[in-house]
Amino acid sequence: RLSWTMQELAKRTLVCTFAGVIYGAAWLVFIDGVAANKTLVDNPVEIKGSLGLIYLVGILGSIALFMINTVEPDDLNNDDVANKLKIWLFFAVMVGMAAIIIAIWVLAGPFAEENKDKSQAAGIGTLIQAILMLISALVFWVGKQIKSDGM
Repeated sequence: RLSWTMQELAKRTLVCTFAGVIYGAAWLVFIDGVAANKTLVDNPVEIKGSLGLIYLVGILGSIALFMINTVEPDDLNNDDVANKLKIWLFFAVMVGMAAIIIAIWVLAGPFAEENKDKSQAAGIGTLIQAILMLISALVFWVGKQIKSDGM
């Protein structure tokens, strides 16, 4: 039995480490996009007004990650709290999707229309960040479900 427990712990550790790497990469892509926008191009985009929404994407992605990972997968089978947790999980995924929608809106709207001849690095970095954050949250949650019998 001990070998199964060690195997389960190793699998969970590996999956959660991978999810953490994805989450870290999401922030690094965002930081790189904003930094490249300000330093590597001749005509940078000033991030103010509606372009300031790119900062909201990372905050919403982090909140979604937290919300998704507060739900224990085993609790979804508990009749007393299962419906409440499913609603919580639904809203958590919606927060993550809202981050992606905001990133798409900012990239397609203010970045593309108002700044056609300028760098799009910050907008593209924000969209990639939102997608990676939601993937990371889901990988974390799946990693918590790993059992010794496979899953």
